[in-house]
Amino acid sequence: MSIESIGLISPDIVKAHKLEKLEFIETLLLFKGSFTRKDLKKEFDTAPAVATRDISSYKGLLAEHGLNPESVYLDGSTKEYKFDPDTFKPLFSRSSERAFSFLRMISSRDSFGDNENISIEAPTRLVKTNFETITSVSRAIFNNEGIEISYFSGQSGEGTRTLFPHAFFDGGHQWYIRAYCALRNEFRSFAISRISHCKNLALNATPKMNSRNDHQWNKILNLELSAHPTLVSQPQVIEFQYGMIDGVKKITCRASSAGYWLNFWGVDCSSDASLKDKRHQLWLKNPQALYDVETSILAPGYKQA
Repeated sequence: MSIESIGLISPDIVKAHKLEKLEFIETLLLFKGSFTRKDLKKEFDTAPAVATRDISSYKGLLAEHGLNPESVYLDGSTKEYKFDPDTFKPLFSRSSERAFSFLRMISSRDSFGDNENISIEAPTRLVKTNFETITSVSRAIFNNEGIEISYFSGQSGEGTRTLFPHAFFDGGHQWYIRAYCALRNEFRSFAISRISHCKNLALNATPKMNSRNDHQWNKILNLELSAHPTLVSQPQVIEFQYGMIDGVKKITCRASSAGYWLNFWGVDCSSDASLKDKRHQLWLKNPQALYDVETSILAPGYKQA
């Protein structure tokens, strides 16, 4: 039986500090394969007796939620706590993205000892975002207020804009804000990396600037991706890799981000799958879904009928 996370615990069940300890115990089990009371002492500066109680609490929660507490056991020969992979099931839900984020930072955790056997590489984001800009935009969103920015536009160069932002979104290569632009009197997307200066304004957004009126943001698309019919010789490989069902990967996204994402994924969005570049392993089976979508201009190969 493989290890399967069933996500039984939510953060409001146990006090936060206790929850952190219990999740750390499970993290050590899953990623390292074992842990000791010394590991808990290093991480939380707890006495051995407290560490013992934390371990008992973790095993108690396993039993409380119908799992096998004996699947976590003390190996007397090494004095390490280990788990039985055939009977153990985790309490805490973890996504694969969170798992890789954790692996990237464990080199700084003393509890993992010598990490020379752990190597993980990830591409650097070429486009950087300014921390102060992010926090300024966040305050504006929370307080329903405006910001004044200096912005580098690809068409008009640097200029000043007054925006009323309502959301952040990741376009794949970089982060954007979705905002009402007072200059253009419409909702637009702005790359955070192109903002050279940002100032919060004591200026409340009017009703027309509310996100409910951002039609491209509120328009939800149902996209159907499949293995490219001409560029992929073994479609079953792509179908397995992307977790397709009946040869299709269904994606739900907002119209305002669809073009960015399709471009980032390298999806051929032509109606006849006519793109020849082999980087296009995926094809959009229903390109009609992009009709009247402003960001469709970014979708590779898409031509509006």
